[in-house]
Amino acid sequence: FLVDEGTIGEWSLEGLPNDELSIQNGIMATRSSRYPLMIDPQGQALQWIKCREADRIRRMPQACVTTLSNRMLKDHIDTTMSQGLCLII
Repeated sequence: FLVDEGTIGEWSLEGLPNDELSIQNGIMATRSSRYPLMIDPQGQALQWIKCREADRIRRMPQACVTTLSNRMLKDHIDTTMSQGLCLII
């Protein structure tokens, strides 16, 4: 009831699986008032986020994708949060 069938179809085209849990996670990721944290051992959310945020990632790729061992991780978090970008670790 928080999202219509058209939005679910759009998410499916972007790569989000069509199961109930994935849809609930998609709702939380798109409707939350805070920054969502996704732990994605299967890589399904990663592909969805990369497709959904492709324009923003292209704008600042060096700030949107990093690793836990990067010594600039804190700066990446600060930059992406202040500019409303996603951060893929």
